[in-house]
Amino acid sequence: MPELKQSSHSRVYSSVLAQLFWNSADYWPLASGLGLALIVVTIWLYRAQTAGLPGRWQFLLPAFRVAAICGVCVSLLKPTLLRPRTEQEHGAIVILVDRSASMAIIESQMAPARRVALADAAGLLPEKRRTSVAPDAVRGGRVLAQRLDRLARAESDLEYARLTARQTDLRLEEYQAAFSSALTKAHELSAALSLSGQQEPVNSQAALLGESPKAGEKAQWRKKILDVLGPMEAALNVRQAASDAALYNADAAVREISNKVALQSRLSLVEKVLTNGRGGLLSSIGPDVPLYGYGFADHIEPLPLRAGGATVKQLLIEPTGGQSRISGSIASAMEDIKGVAVRAVVVVSDGRAVGESASARLVTGSVPVFTIRCGEEQAFTDLSIVGVDMPASAYVGEEVTARATIKATNIPPGEYPITMKFGEQQLSHQVKLEASGTAQVQFTFKADKAGVGNVQLSAKLLPGEASEENNSASRSLKVIQGKLNILMVTANPSWDFQYLRNALSRTKWATLTDVVAGAEKLLLDPEKILQQNVIVLFRVSPAMLTAQQVDAIHRAVTERGASVIITPGLGEDMQAFARDPLLGELLPYRPGTPPVWRSWPGDRPAFRIVPDGQASTLDALKLSDDPAESTSRWMNLPAIYHYLSIPQLKPNAIRTLLVENESRAPVLVESRLGIGRVLFLGLHESWRWRMRVGDRDQDRFWLQLIRYSAEEPYALVSDTLAMDVDRVTIRPGEDFRLRARVNAGAAAVVEVQQGGKVVRIEKASPGMQPGRFEAIIRDLPEGSYDIVVKSPGAGAGSSLQLPVQVRYGMEEELGDVSADGAALAQISAISGGTSVMLDQASDISRQLTEVRHRSGGMLEIPLWSSSYLFLFVLGCLAVEWAVRKRVGLA
Repeated sequence: MPELKQSSHSRVYSSVLAQLFWNSADYWPLASGLGLALIVVTIWLYRAQTAGLPGRWQFLLPAFRVAAICGVCVSLLKPTLLRPRTEQEHGAIVILVDRSASMAIIESQMAPARRVALADAAGLLPEKRRTSVAPDAVRGGRVLAQRLDRLARAESDLEYARLTARQTDLRLEEYQAAFSSALTKAHELSAALSLSGQQEPVNSQAALLGESPKAGEKAQWRKKILDVLGPMEAALNVRQAASDAALYNADAAVREISNKVALQSRLSLVEKVLTNGRGGLLSSIGPDVPLYGYGFADHIEPLPLRAGGATVKQLLIEPTGGQSRISGSIASAMEDIKGVAVRAVVVVSDGRAVGESASARLVTGSVPVFTIRCGEEQAFTDLSIVGVDMPASAYVGEEVTARATIKATNIPPGEYPITMKFGEQQLSHQVKLEASGTAQVQFTFKADKAGVGNVQLSAKLLPGEASEENNSASRSLKVIQGKLNILMVTANPSWDFQYLRNALSRTKWATLTDVVAGAEKLLLDPEKILQQNVIVLFRVSPAMLTAQQVDAIHRAVTERGASVIITPGLGEDMQAFARDPLLGELLPYRPGTPPVWRSWPGDRPAFRIVPDGQASTLDALKLSDDPAESTSRWMNLPAIYHYLSIPQLKPNAIRTLLVENESRAPVLVESRLGIGRVLFLGLHESWRWRMRVGDRDQDRFWLQLIRYSAEEPYALVSDTLAMDVDRVTIRPGEDFRLRARVNAGAAAVVEVQQGGKVVRIEKASPGMQPGRFEAIIRDLPEGSYDIVVKSPGAGAGSSLQLPVQVRYGMEEELGDVSADGAALAQISAISGGTSVMLDQASDISRQLTEVRHRSGGMLEIPLWSSSYLFLFVLGCLAVEWAVRKRVGLA
């Protein structure tokens, strides 16, 4: 196996072997004549100036000027020093090894041929026991594919040069060199196939490898050769697999060793393949080659690859990462060694990228990335929970539904128990599963205790499973103490009013006050209005309200953070709303442009109401937990006869939530007013949505809209203090918000505790209302914490605490643990590298040798443009000036 080394002889005598040559030797008459003329003028001028000086100054002063002139004249000839490159100048090799949790998978179901191949690559089989089928042809095919890729790029560069009429000769030379290199390798591959008798895998097209195309057919030749390589490699791999399977069946010793390989994790196999002394990748990289190692998951960590001048025998990493950001980790490694010349990057991974943003791009400049793929598609047995859908919070006494997706891979078909546990509650359902596929399971339980609880779901652990960690999943549920105060007001109880009143009366989280005023004034204490979280006004006329009640509604929104939902009445009522200074502020449109009711003139209603664009992703507008089903339900809702077409919106309008499907006219608009919100809903016929499905869609829409509009009550409440956090499970690096309420006049102190010790004190900023405080907590490392709010001024022992978890969930990482070779192949293709399986890792050393040769064996050092020449000329002139000053000539 070729090693990436430089002999000690070459290293010691590299400076002796250096050569000096001139890039512009044709200009020597000009440079010589100019230099001679300047020297003559310099000596002639200095002769008169230095006549009275001692003899040494008469010589030194012109000598420094002449030296500077000679340096400038020599630079015109562009001298360049050529010497052998050192290994450091060829560039370092960077190796990144995946340490995410999916690398702990044991692929016990891998085929016998794969077991033999991996055992051989790990150096576990006796030497020469395994026969390689046409190894030169397989390796040659990969090298030829690389050269064809370079030829395609050279072809593109040449075409661009011809179009722009720039650097045409240079690009033509590069193209010819790339074509010559690819053609030579194609002929070598053809010879290798002939010697091994392997022409038949590619049928009659194999002859193309030995042909030389005509001048005008080079582009077509490249495409034809590419078409040959894929089937050829596939056929050779099939033949190799058949040979390995035969060895597995015939040799008991090989079979025993290979079966042990199938019981090792992906990372363990990577370790053996990289570090084995019988052809492992690390042993093939010479000690003079700069080598950098990193383990990567959600971030990179240094990974020692050498110790005491020798390669390590063990990789000091554990497969515990909750994410595997492949492209991001390559970029981070390049940034970490910024300033170091890099020859190539080698990535060893199963390709299962988790946590990588869709916009993540591989940026390595001209550095090729070679990827080594470990793991196979579904070569294991596994039963996993791949997703849990449930609300993040609930009210005490409210029923909560948790839905989980169960994924099966190579399991015996049948029914399997899935268990859910929350506090003292435990439920179990039998789920029917096929050998491979997914199924859904649903649990409904009661949120019975205020605080933060843990919902734990678990699936039966099967013998020989690839991973135990993905058999369970957990979610934190914030159970809120207290209820929402809801006020509903109407002049006449319409069907929408009555259905909403009935739905709210059945909930566990609402305290409902409903008032039907008729033609009378509203009989309601303004102070009670100020205590409401949500105020729903159904066709309310301003004539029903006293000035004090109007003021209370306005203050409840602007000062206390309440929300108002308005379903408008007739045009006269809306005009009266607009004329009132306080009620007019609740409207989302400008007073001078009143809204108009649109009515369908036909016998059957035809207006359909749907979410507006991105608003369809809001939980408040989902008619089903499944996004596709929710969209379908909206489109199939019964049509209505009337809707209010809302005119030009005010600047405080946050967004449009619902629109009429055809005209896209706004129907439900959300606005911000003070510290509260106003939702203006321009329809009265949501009761029609019950015609075919009962209360399913209408009740869900209204109840979700109420909860969306309300400020959520605090999770924990005591006599003097209340607190809440917006999330109790946070990913590392994410922020979360804390809010607290204390007795008026008292202060709030926020502590972040871990294991009973205070690790951080956060500043709580006063809110817009007295006694309200907020804090944004940032950059907590992974771990379990208690967020504690204390109020020293509210009385002794006044404190509340909520637990939060800062962690990466393993469900995404381990939900699907199949290898993804396509992702790694794409990374290699983009960068100009290649992708191989783990058992073919030794081929990467040959690829790295070729990369080394791309940069050439010699290094050109342009002396004419170097800083050393500049400093020499500048130094000569500076010394000359100093001497002139010293002798009194300056």
